[in-house]
Amino acid sequence: MATELRPTAPLAPPHPTTPASHPLAWAAGIGAVGTAVAIGAPILVAVALFGVFIAAVFYLSPGDPTTVLTLGVAAMFVIPQRFVFEPLGAAGTPALLIGVAALVWWLVTRLGTNPQAAGYNPIRIATAILMGTVLLAYVSGWAKPMPFIEGSNADRTLIMWLGYCGYLLLSCDGITSRARLDALMRRVVDGAAFMATVALLQFFAKFDLSASIQPPGLSYNDPLFDGSYARSTFTRVMGTAMHPIEFSVIVASLLPVAIHYAFADTHRNLVRRWAPVALMGFAMPLAISRSGFLALFLAAACFIPALPPGRKTQVVALGAAGGALMTVAVPGLLGTIRSFFTGAATDPSVTARTDDYQYLDTFFNQWPFTGLGFGRFTPSVYDVLDNQYLLTIIDSGVIGLIGLLLFLVSGLVTAQVIRKRPTADASARSLAQACFGGILAHVATFATYDALVFPTTGMVLFLLIGVVGALWRLTRPRPLGT
Repeated sequence: MATELRPTAPLAPPHPTTPASHPLAWAAGIGAVGTAVAIGAPILVAVALFGVFIAAVFYLSPGDPTTVLTLGVAAMFVIPQRFVFEPLGAAGTPALLIGVAALVWWLVTRLGTNPQAAGYNPIRIATAILMGTVLLAYVSGWAKPMPFIEGSNADRTLIMWLGYCGYLLLSCDGITSRARLDALMRRVVDGAAFMATVALLQFFAKFDLSASIQPPGLSYNDPLFDGSYARSTFTRVMGTAMHPIEFSVIVASLLPVAIHYAFADTHRNLVRRWAPVALMGFAMPLAISRSGFLALFLAAACFIPALPPGRKTQVVALGAAGGALMTVAVPGLLGTIRSFFTGAATDPSVTARTDDYQYLDTFFNQWPFTGLGFGRFTPSVYDVLDNQYLLTIIDSGVIGLIGLLLFLVSGLVTAQVIRKRPTADASARSLAQACFGGILAHVATFATYDALVFPTTGMVLFLLIGVVGALWRLTRPRPLGT
């Protein structure tokens, strides 16, 4: 008898904590905050408030991996990534620390029994290969003479990548159902819309809300950028990101996901569904970034043709209307954007990128296989490389570049496999295609800036690939009755 296949049934979420235990938890949290305030310790105030915030989130929603990932999404989009726990430097952002905690959660569940993570998953395998090459390059770096500043940068970079992997693996193996996956991705879209709102305020109101969002206990971390970004007569915006390029690429890569939910969430009103799309679409050009427009073009070229004809027409019409509105609202912006594409051959920012290839002669020829050492190429010592592929081959050699390419290709190919699965419904196929467009946008812009040095970019990319892994698992066919 032929075996009938059907999608994997969603697993029931864990039972919430017994309500009777909450009053004691709240009393303890309030007491901790009060004690910290009384002794005048800002770091303790930050830790206590953060603990109360986590307790509130777990009280209001199921205490499952989606809740933890939601905390991370809020931290990566709402809290500016320039604010860190000072002893950890660039690796000490709240969002990255939540990512490391997510990795610990994933490791603990893998040591026990986790039926959700059972079976083959190409995303998990590709991540293991990538991190294997990273650790090989990291160890090889310490086998060479290493100045203190390079060693510190290597350690910070490794912590950042562990945080990236935490988001990927917990989403890939931990999300319990399509409903919880959709809940997480709606929150990602809302976070990107908030970042876009901050950017719109920066441009039109000349008010930087991100400068006011500094949680107690965090310090400003100077990322070697001067903080003043201008192109032509316009000041470039960056929302809560670290740089206009990062902001534009992130928003462009998530626009297909926002459009997916604008069409899919028919239970919500029209304004609630399309407001994030409008905010993100209008704010992205204000970063005036070639990388952002490249990301937008590729994401749109992958996602829009896959839409049904009626929806395709709607999106194209909305894009044309948005461009016309942008012309009226910001005179001269579209001309400026056009000029830095037509004049790219003589643009100093383009020639600076091509000049970076000199470092291949300096480092790659000496250590072609494992590179200088993962995270050792320190901008304050050497230079800022505006090319993630170039940075990878210098830091991790040919082995590291192969690991990175396999990882990125696995996300793209898996998304397309999901899209063609007969057990995937129309919504799952649409979300897989939206993630495909977002991942491809990052893959292309790796050639235009050192993307994974920027924490929000790394977390968003790894989360998108982790969501593809979750879709693979949740749409996987299995024999009837199992």
